[in-house]
Amino acid sequence: GNSIANISYPTPASIPQGVASHGDKTYIVDAFTGNLSVYQNLVLINSSLISATLGVTVDQDGKIYVTRGSYIDVYSPDLILLDTITQSLQIEDIAVSPDGRIFATNYLNGNVTVFSPDYEIIGGIGQLGIGVGDFDYPMGIAVNLQGYIFVADHDLSRVQIYSPDLLLVGSITGILFPHGLEVDNTGRLYVTSTTGSTNNVTVWETSDLGDNEGPSITEVQINPSSPISDEDVVVSAMITDLTGIDYANLTYSYIGGNTTSLIMTSV
Repeated sequence: GNSIANISYPTPASIPQGVASHGDKTYIVDAFTGNLSVYQNLVLINSSLISATLGVTVDQDGKIYVTRGSYIDVYSPDLILLDTITQSLQIEDIAVSPDGRIFATNYLNGNVTVFSPDYEIIGGIGQLGIGVGDFDYPMGIAVNLQGYIFVADHDLSRVQIYSPDLLLVGSITGILFPHGLEVDNTGRLYVTSTTGSTNNVTVWETSDLGDNEGPSITEVQINPSSPISDEDVVVSAMITDLTGIDYANLTYSYIGGNTTSLIMTSV
């Protein structure tokens, strides 16, 4: 794959923290300015000030979910505020499953809160701790087409995998300080992480083996010298802080040097 565009913000006083895509639109939340910006074919078409933000996701109907401290704001595709989910949480990231359930990582309580499509709390995953199934600092979260939930535990350097009925079915270890997650339509899992001054995206192949066994996990090595095919993309860069990833456009938000940029990469 090749880089096809670069959207640069005009000032370093900008932190594009979360990225999501739906169709030909890309949604960016800025943790510094508090803006939710919408790009269509790389052109800015809408922007709204929504206060401090961290995570963003879009459901199958195009509704936009934005995390804001202890709130989740729900917007229409035209950025009209539809609802606000208020809970005593400190939410880092958010994902929506194919059945409409909403999953929010709560980094202070060390768990994942599960909401119904009607925004009622219906369950949770994990607890604060360092044991199997616990979370020390849950950050990124993603749900694949089969409903499996992937949660990055930044401080424990692992990604834990849960079945649609919220049972722990596996984990990926050895990824130092994982942050953002995304799963594509083929089952590839993308994990952003930081090692020293180097930020990486590690790609894993997952294959659904059913609810009882969970997905099998195989790391895909992608690097500048030996991409696995002409169709694949180099997903590692020397940058300051890689904060988010969204597979639909293979979009990475990051802060690099004195400028803040959004890199759009084709596959």
